[in-house]
This record gives sequence, structure tokens and C-alpha cells, in this order.
Amino acid sequence: MALNNKTSEDDARGGGAKGVRGNPPHERSDHIAAQIEKLAALQVTQREAAQVVGVSEDTIQRHYSDAWERGRMEMTAKLKSHLYERAFGKLKNPDEPEKGYVKGAEPSDRMAIFLAEAQHGMRRTSRHEFVNGPLANNNLAAEAVKARLDQLAERDGE
Repeated sequence: MALNNKTSEDDARGGGAKGVRGNPPHERSDHIAAQIEKLAALQVTQREAAQVVGVSEDTIQRHYSDAWERGRMEMTAKLKSHLYERAFGKLKNPDEPEKGYVKGAEPSDRMAIFLAEAQHGMRRTSRHEFVNGPLANNNLAAEAVKARLDQLAERDGE
């Protein structure tokens, strides 16, 4: 005796039409694509995005991978743009650099060092060698360091 009321003609997943199994195919939606792109830009996981939007992770991968990648890349580009602006400052007028920087948007040596290390693979070392070139002479090296310190002191004094 059967434990349920399904007949051999019923679908094993819930009594659907004969031979039809699973969920109906997903129809791509511009509205869902926009939601997924925004969520991807916020750096949420695909699982979290799927739960918010109401689709499966598989659906995101199959139907919305372009929106997912676009959201991720857009936010990465915005973040990098902001970091570079913080490192190099924002001029009041790019055509007239002598007018200076926007208040609060001056160049940051710390941010420039961070970008050099994080984005360009440069590393700080405690070992300094001046073998060839303009800094080979210790006097020239000392003068270059002193000149840079004077520039920083002048900038900080303004």
C-alpha cells in the first residue's frame, strides 16, 4: 500500500504534468539584474544576493553573471578612483594647478605609500643602497632627503 496519494502518472515532485519536473525556467528580468548589480557593488555574497532578490545562486550565475561582474567592477573602479584622489589630491582647477588643492582634498603621502604597496607591489625596506645614478654620492643623497623634508615642512606649515 502506498504511503501517499500519488499515482504513477504524477510527477515525483508535486503532482505536476506528466514528464515535467522541477521549477519552470527562469525568465531574465531587467529589474532583477539591476538589483543584483547593486548588491554586487555592495560586495555581498551571491548567497546573500540570492536571498534578497528571491532567486537561487545558480540563477544568478546562469542568468545574471554579467550584472554581477559589472556591479563588482564598478565599485572596484569607484574605490580605486577615490584612493588615487586621496593619494594625489584634488585640484581646485586642473587647468590652473598653481591655485592649489580643494580644502580637505590635499595629497596624502600615507595613501600614496599604501597604493604603491597594495596596487603596484612596491615594498618598504630597511636596506638602502645607492649604487649608480644621481644618488650614488652620499652627499647628493643627503641633499635630496633634506630637500624633500623641507618641502614637506613647508606644505605642513601652510
